[in-house]
Amino acid sequence: MIRNIRARPPGVLLAVLFVLAACSMDGAERHFLLGEKLWADGNYSAAVGEFERARKRDPKGLVGLKSLFRAATTQTLFLQEHVDAIDKLREYVRESKDAESLWSAKLMMGEILFSKLNQYDQAQKYYEDLAKENPHAPEKPEFLFRAAKSAFHAWKFDVARQKYEELRQEFPQAPQSERALYEIGMVYFTAGEQRAETLGVRPTARAQDGKDVFRKAIEVFGEFLKKYPKSSLKEDARFAIASSLEELDQLEEAMLRYQNLMETYPSPGVIQIKVARITERLRQRNVGADARKTKKRR
Repeated sequence: MIRNIRARPPGVLLAVLFVLAACSMDGAERHFLLGEKLWADGNYSAAVGEFERARKRDPKGLVGLKSLFRAATTQTLFLQEHVDAIDKLREYVRESKDAESLWSAKLMMGEILFSKLNQYDQAQKYYEDLAKENPHAPEKPEFLFRAAKSAFHAWKFDVARQKYEELRQEFPQAPQSERALYEIGMVYFTAGEQRAETLGVRPTARAQDGKDVFRKAIEVFGEFLKKYPKSSLKEDARFAIASSLEELDQLEEAMLRYQNLMETYPSPGVIQIKVARITERLRQRNVGADARKTKKRR
């Protein structure tokens, strides 16, 4: 077959090659259209298979690229195949020239790293790079927020706090700025808990190790409530203050704050557990105090 093609005149050879290329393109288009039909029918796995066949048929063309993107989005959105999806998206970003779909692919890659794969070190750097790549993007506040949140999830508390503060300075009016202030409080609170657990401190004695950060958490949450009194996070902030007071062994004040949350906190059962636990701790404290008084009289 190859010998016969080479034996033909140049004009005929070009025509044959054109026909072969057209047939290949037609095959890619057929696979793509079948993939779209399967996708519309909800047969997502089979649809991805057809998109991948279309890509193989047209590895350098527009149909192949479009198929690559459709396969990736289908895998992450409907099949939970996030690793394969992000590999395809990386390939698409390397090859595509379409600015709009390229940006969509980059946003989806960040979503997968952050929300699906929980690869927080990678997600932090990825969102930082996106913010630098397009500093005027409307999504930049969210990029900065997610970079900070990724650092928090990776237990890099100082980095997370710094990035939240940078977000608030650069975008003080953005919705993410409100959430960032709340998250700064959570950074302090979680750092206090983590420090106590790392050192093997008993839960009732955590205040001795992390009292400074718990006090700082109370300060930040108080600032949050003052600045955003109508925030959807206000009950969470109030709960965090009560929890910080409990960690500081200020049980009476913590009890009062928990009781004030009984009617408004979304999970009243949690409040009941907290109240019962503090009630028991206060009882034990009183028993111990009575025992010490009795011993002293003797």
